Amino acid sequence: MPGLPERLSIIALHDDDLAGFLTPALTTVALPVKELGIQAVELALDMAAGGEPRRVVVPQSPHLIERASTAAVR
Repeated sequence: MPGLPERLSIIALHDDDLAGFLTPALTTVALPVKELGIQAVELALDMAAGGEPRRVVVPQSPHLIERASTAAVR
């Protein structure tokens, strides 16, 4: 019986160095975690000081890192 990715593709959230060493190598979505954390803390501090909630846009967007755990679209 076929395994990954012939019957099932797997994608994980948050890229990690370990993902490339797994068998099969794990496809991931890399998120700008550091930038998201910085923005979240700045927003929380501003709101704690009486500021209004606001929309925050992080310039670096998530991106897909394709590895062997996903198959091509049929």
